[in-house]
Amino acid sequence: MEFALYVLAAGVALGGLPIQANAQPMEALAYIRVGVTDPITQAEKELTQGSGFLIDREGHIVTAKHVVLFKEKEIPGPRWIRVALRDRGSFPVNAQVVRCETDSVDICLIRIQRASVDAANVKTVFQPVCRPLGDTERVVALGFPFGQQNPAIRVPGDITGPLATDNKYPSNVQIVPGMSGGPVVDGYGDVVAVNAGAATGFPTFTFLQPLFYGESLVRSSGQQCPSGAKPPQIGPASLPTNEIVRVPPVANSPACGTKEQIVSRTQPSQNEAAPTAKDYYELIEADKGCRIVSVNPETRSANNSSGPNITIAPDGTKAQVSYSLRSGPFFDRYRGWIDLKLIVNQQPNT
Repeated sequence: MEFALYVLAAGVALGGLPIQANAQPMEALAYIRVGVTDPITQAEKELTQGSGFLIDREGHIVTAKHVVLFKEKEIPGPRWIRVALRDRGSFPVNAQVVRCETDSVDICLIRIQRASVDAANVKTVFQPVCRPLGDTERVVALGFPFGQQNPAIRVPGDITGPLATDNKYPSNVQIVPGMSGGPVVDGYGDVVAVNAGAATGFPTFTFLQPLFYGESLVRSSGQQCPSGAKPPQIGPASLPTNEIVRVPPVANSPACGTKEQIVSRTQPSQNEAAPTAKDYYELIEADKGCRIVSVNPETRSANNSSGPNITIAPDGTKAQVSYSLRSGPFFDRYRGWIDLKLIVNQQPNT
C-alpha cells in the first residue's frame, strides 16, 4: 500500500531559487486531531483537525495554537491530542502540549515519543528559520485538508503586505480548513511561518504566523532557529506544477494497533487491628513484532486506591501497571478496589 502526497519535486527551482532535496520532508508532516473525553462516560469526542511539522527526531512538533486549544473555554473536560506522521492513515499516537506562545502569537509546541518517530521511519525533519519575510515573497504552504480521503497538499502563493498589527503576514495562499498549523516554506525549503487561517468568505485573503515570534519556543526544544536574513524571492515568478510522489509505509510492518486490557481487583477487609495497604503489579506484553509506545489508563471505578502508575520497558516489549489498595481493619470492614481499562498503543518494532 502506498500513500499519495502532493509535494514539490526534489531539485525543482521555485522562482529561480533551488529547492533542496530534503526541503519538504512529507514524512515529517503531522496530521493532528484534538478531542475531549467525557469525565463521566469516558466517551471521546473529536473537536477539530489540523496540521503540524516535526522539527527533530525527539518528537517535537510545531503547530497552531488555535488547533491545540480549540474552544478550550467553551468545551471543558480532559483533552487528548493524537498525531499521525507520513500520512493521515498512519497509526495515531498521543501527544502532549509542551508550551504555547502567549497573546496573539498562534504557535504551540507539542511532543510525541521518540519511539513513535522511529516507528514511523522518519529520516528527515523540517528546518525552522526565524526571519522576517519580504512583502511580496513567494512561499508554499503544506497541510492536510479536512476529509478522511484527502492527501496532504502544497499550495503556492505570495506574501501580500507587511506584518500586520496582529503579528501575522497577509497572503494570497489559499489555505483550506485542516491546513492550520502546517508549515510555510520559503524558496530555500526552510519553514518560515505557520498556516494561521483565512478571512471568512475570502479564501485568497489568508494569514501566516511568522516563526520568529515563536523563536524561544522552538529553541526550548533544543533546536536552533536561525534568524539571519536570506535574499527573499520576489514575485511574480512562475511556480512549478504539482507533482505526486509516493511515500511508502514502513516496510514489513505487522498489524500493530490499539488494544484494551481490563484490570479489576478488590482487596477485602482484613482481620487486623489497623488498615492494611498492599501494592499490586500487572504486566502488559506487546504483540509479536510490535512495541508499546503508550498506555492510557481509564479508571471506571475505584475506592481507597492510589495510582495507577505506568512504566514502559525501554525496548517497548512490555509495560507494568502498579497501584495500591487499602482496606479497613476488622472493626470497620471497608474494602479497597480498582477497575481500570488500559488503552495500549503499539507500533511496529522497527
